[in-house]
Amino acid sequence: MSFILDALKKSEKKRETAEVPNLHTVHGEGPPPPRKRRPLWPYLLIAVLLLNAGVLLWYVFFREEPQVAAVVTEAAPALIAESAPLAPAPPAPPAVVAPEPVVASPQPAPEPVPAPTPATVVREVAPPPAPVPPPRPEPATVPVREAEVAQVVVPPPPPVESRPEAPVVAPVPEPVSPPQPIEVGPPPVLELEDLPGDVRTRVPEMTISVYAYSAVPASRLVRINNRILREGSYLDVGLRLEEIAPRELIFTFEGFRFRVPKEM
Repeated sequence: MSFILDALKKSEKKRETAEVPNLHTVHGEGPPPPRKRRPLWPYLLIAVLLLNAGVLLWYVFFREEPQVAAVVTEAAPALIAESAPLAPAPPAPPAVVAPEPVVASPQPAPEPVPAPTPATVVREVAPPPAPVPPPRPEPATVPVREAEVAQVVVPPPPPVESRPEAPVVAPVPEPVSPPQPIEVGPPPVLELEDLPGDVRTRVPEMTISVYAYSAVPASRLVRINNRILREGSYLDVGLRLEEIAPRELIFTFEGFRFRVPKEM
C-alpha cells in the first residue's frame, strides 16, 4: 500500500506541474533579468576627442607665439630703417689715425772711397766745312721789242640780215561728232531648261487653260493657274508676262527672258 500511495503522490505532483496555471495557481518569483552592460565605445570616443582638442590647443597657443615674436622682431628693423631718413644723422667725428711706429732701419756700412784718378782733357774737333757748289750761270734773257710782237686783229662778224618770221597759223580743230549711244538690245530669249538652276527652281509651275491670241495686243489674254493675264501682267513676284506670241509666251524673271510654249 505504501508503494501505491507513493506512486499516486508522484503522479499527482507531475499532473500539477503539467497543468496550465489558473487563478488558484501560486506563481513563484522568476529568475532575475540579466543586467545590461553599458558599451565602452562612447567613453573611448569622448577620450579621443578630448585628446585631439588638447593637442590642437597646444599647437595653436604654444606654436604660434615664436612666429609672432619673429615677425615683430623682423618688422622692427624695417620701421627703424624707414624712419631714419626723417632726422639727419649727426656727422661722424673724424677718425683718428694712429701714427705708425717708425722702425729704425740698420745703417749700412760705409763703402770704401776710391782714389782720385787724373782728369783727362777732351777737346772737341770741329768738322771741316762742307764744299760750296759753284753758282750756275743764269740763261741770258733776250730783249723783246714791242714792234716785233705781232698783233692779231680779229675781223668783226658780218651783219646778219633779220628776216620777218612767218605768222604761225593755229590749226583749226576738227569738229568732233558726239559719241553715238550704243543700242543695247533686250537679252536673248532662252528656253526654260536653259535658265540657271537656282533661277529655274524659283519659277512656279504653269497650267495654261485659256490661250487667246489677236493681232491687236490689247485683245490678247491667257489664263494661267486660274488667273487671267495680259501682256505686262505679273504671274508671281518678279515673274512678268512680257509678250503673248502666236505659239509661245515670253516671260521676264530676274533679268532673264525665257519662253513657255503654248502647249506644255
